[in-house]
Amino acid sequence: AHSSSSLASGRSPVRNRATARDCGVGCRDPWALWRGAMGLLHRRRRRGSAGPLLGLGYRAPSARGYARYFNAAAAGSSSQQVLDYDQAVESLRYWNDLINKIDRPTARMMLSKIDRENLTGVDTKLKGVSTSKNSLYQFLFDVKVNHPTKVVLVRVGEFYETWGFDAVLLVEHCGLNPMGYRLPRAGCPRVNIQRTLDDLTAKGLRCVVCEEAPMPYSYGARSKRKTRFVAQVVTPHSPVYVYNLSGNHALSPDFNFQAPPVVGIEQRKPDAFTVSLMDVDLRQVTTYYDVNEEIAAHIVSNQGFSPPVYCHESYLDRAGPNGSSGLQGQRVRSIIQDSQKVRVKGSPFSEKFVEIVRKDLDLGPDASFTQSSAGGGGESRRPLPLYSMTARSIGLADRASGSPSGTPSLVASLLPKEAPAPCKHFFTRYLMHPPPPGVAGSVQRSLRRIAGVSEPLPLLPLLPAHKIAKMIHSREANHSVYVDLLAMLRGVRSIFESKALEEALYPLTAVAALSTGRRFKTSEIRDACDDVIAEIEGVVNTAEYEELMGALAEDEGEGAG
Repeated sequence: AHSSSSLASGRSPVRNRATARDCGVGCRDPWALWRGAMGLLHRRRRRGSAGPLLGLGYRAPSARGYARYFNAAAAGSSSQQVLDYDQAVESLRYWNDLINKIDRPTARMMLSKIDRENLTGVDTKLKGVSTSKNSLYQFLFDVKVNHPTKVVLVRVGEFYETWGFDAVLLVEHCGLNPMGYRLPRAGCPRVNIQRTLDDLTAKGLRCVVCEEAPMPYSYGARSKRKTRFVAQVVTPHSPVYVYNLSGNHALSPDFNFQAPPVVGIEQRKPDAFTVSLMDVDLRQVTTYYDVNEEIAAHIVSNQGFSPPVYCHESYLDRAGPNGSSGLQGQRVRSIIQDSQKVRVKGSPFSEKFVEIVRKDLDLGPDASFTQSSAGGGGESRRPLPLYSMTARSIGLADRASGSPSGTPSLVASLLPKEAPAPCKHFFTRYLMHPPPPGVAGSVQRSLRRIAGVSEPLPLLPLLPAHKIAKMIHSREANHSVYVDLLAMLRGVRSIFESKALEEALYPLTAVAALSTGRRFKTSEIRDACDDVIAEIEGVVNTAEYEELMGALAEDEGEGAG
């Protein structure tokens, strides 16, 4: 709080003169000064603002008040999801903690219109907010009930709009301005949706993008109310928005990045942890069983993660109400203590973890994940990942994450400067987490055989596995994606036309088995390539494929020259 000496001296802790007069600043009567200050503070706190007058913190949201509001609002809601008391309190605490860290002046000006006891942050008493059954606000509320800790962007014409808490965060992190000053509302143009999502996910926020259903136009008839739906959940683990890309043949999104995995933690015994890492786009889960605390903390910190962390109830219950459980588990908790946590109930943990993530990311009940184990418990001979200090010392860690200055990049030294991004990601991944000795031996045998082959290697366009998997799973693969995939499959198929190449490259299937969790035979790969090539050629115009292969051949010739 401001010191009493500053108030007594007449120095105003408020910004404008009108507010200073209301406070009694400049009055020599100290009681009048105190009554004016307390009156202004009371009025500001009633509006739910941060109460900056005397430096006091914001008013804690009332869970009981929220429960009353939620029951009244849910009466007209079409959502089948129900938030219980604990979820409501936890969600409100999450949003209030976020907006309490707002720094940008334009975003701070919006806080006076925020209702901190409303899940959306929208004050329904403000003019311009309609709470009718089919209103935009009611749709937003329904989405918030199903996704209480995600930023919701709703398509309205040529813009994506956000309200309440979400609008404040959009102004704070995306450099946008509010859409008027009557309501806490902000938005971005339709063409900038991916850039806006990148700004939000870079801050660890998860987003729900809602689209408008196309409506047929009937001349002379009254226009119907637009129908909206949840198109995709965009998170730091899967940050590319791919909705409606299948209709844009010229657009191909950039997947040249390494998204952090979704992390799940279980603590079976005081010093026995299970750590699961999920790749959302590839639909794969790698689980480390029965590792000690030091290794569990190393896996979580080394692989990188983005909130929330999915923690089994065995781990959260051991922490106790204050998050402490003696000396056990302190290293893991020190890494994830500031992250949002989602409770996972039931067993087995690996299945429940996939189930709750599938529901949280709105992937649908049919989304299947490949399970594989690595390290710990004697289930695999694969070595553990490198320690962070070791990776930084040899130039494997990203400079942005704290790599020592002056340490050259190991991957840049091993590969040519023009090497594609997938090659760099491949080397980095397997140097950071070395494969089992059997897989490493297979790679060495394959390289020795390739060195002795006199035939030219086929042209193989490299495609990020995340891109192919996500575009096909979401059924949004467009013409350019299938043309690239066709070029890659024809290059793989040409390998089986040469006996020497087939013998030289077949040991590399051990790497594919390690990545996908399933083993392959030569006949299976050849037959799969033939089937997929026939399907693509039966639908897609291959003229663009010929142009692509011609361009690759020219680049290869220039490189050889």
